[in-house]
Amino acid sequence: GGVSGGVDKSDMNLSNNARLVLQIIKQDGTLTQKEIAEQSLLSTRSVQRAMKELRDNGVIAREGSDKNGRYIATGML
Repeated sequence: GGVSGGVDKSDMNLSNNARLVLQIIKQDGTLTQKEIAEQSLLSTRSVQRAMKELRDNGVIAREGSDKNGRYIATGML
């Protein structure tokens, strides 16, 4: 056996809001920030900050156009 894994990437210093938003995006990347705010019970402003944090950390990426695109979790976590 041997211990599998090592450093858990989810220990990246993400805020709780960012983690929450990430979970929602993983389930449905097509949601708007407003819809994410409704699901997470956060304010739209908090969601915007969380999304920026996730993008800055390379955890989510935008796919497609702003109008028709969606967010995808990059698998960095």
